[in-house]
Amino acid sequence: MTINQKTCSVVSLKNALIELLFDKTYSEITVADIAKKAGVSRGTFYQHSLDKDDLATIISDETSERFRNILSKGNLDKPDKIFESLKCIKDDAKHFKVISQAPHVQFSKTVRVLLERLVTTNVNLKNRIKQKSKITDDLIIEAFCASFERIISAWIESDFKKSPEEISNIIVKLEELFLCSFLSPHQLTDIINQFSIHGVKVLDVFFAVWEGV
Repeated sequence: MTINQKTCSVVSLKNALIELLFDKTYSEITVADIAKKAGVSRGTFYQHSLDKDDLATIISDETSERFRNILSKGNLDKPDKIFESLKCIKDDAKHFKVISQAPHVQFSKTVRVLLERLVTTNVNLKNRIKQKSKITDDLIIEAFCASFERIISAWIESDFKKSPEEISNIIVKLEELFLCSFLSPHQLTDIINQFSIHGVKVLDVFFAVWEGV
């Protein structure tokens, strides 16, 4: 098999898994399904991947690298940069759908760790979160990043039903919960009730995450 043939086979297998996820759940897809969709034999599949999870990992590594590059483009506290990042994710929807469904990839953890690194290196944002929340422990950073990640994950799980602009607004409102320590109960309720994603309100996300960190 030539290098070009090998490359084409790998691309075909990755595309096959991605396309199959529009009709089946990840757990329902078999190696035979992937090989048939790609137009290759099972033997050819095993020349490139150990199993379905290995193929998903290849896709995950490539997509995760793009995701790092997307989020590293700008500060997480700038609405225009958040929107730009979300638009890039939407444009790469198929790949994100694959890695979010593959349990062994641990997409949520990967995103959360990346966000924590980005916030930690953004000294201004990190200090503002701690100062406004009046919580100096790094636990508040973990809560902020986990909330951010849950919104992104819920968006992907919902098949991107909301637009990047709508999700950007939700994330900005989430940041207000962390950065505006002097909100009145009325203002807080207004922020919470304005936005929900995949049936989950921002406050539900916040408290679920807070209990888990």
